[in-house]
Amino acid sequence: ADTTIAGVLFTGCPMIDHLKVMSTFCIPLGVISLILGDLMVGVNLYPFWVSYLMALAIILLVFLVFGRTPRKDSFLARFIARTRGARDASSNSSLDSSEENEKLRLIQDKI
Repeated sequence: ADTTIAGVLFTGCPMIDHLKVMSTFCIPLGVISLILGDLMVGVNLYPFWVSYLMALAIILLVFLVFGRTPRKDSFLARFIARTRGARDASSNSSLDSSEENEKLRLIQDKI
């Protein structure tokens, strides 16, 4: 798909790695959509809005059961630490740079 090619080109990620990661998200969502949406609504088992609520509940349940916290060296962990550090620093502007660095280091250690 166009989005796959664009994602690979812009991130520099190898195509096979991108497909492995994206398939872990897309295949379960596709199966949930097919079963709860197309099949059940198609046979008039329940209205379409019920399928939205059920799919949302199942997706949240899957993320809670199978989800994991990001590794400390991952992009997401660094991004979260930076945003938390920036938010904390902006709320308390009286800290000098050494205290801010120490606070950011402690936040990163917690992640």
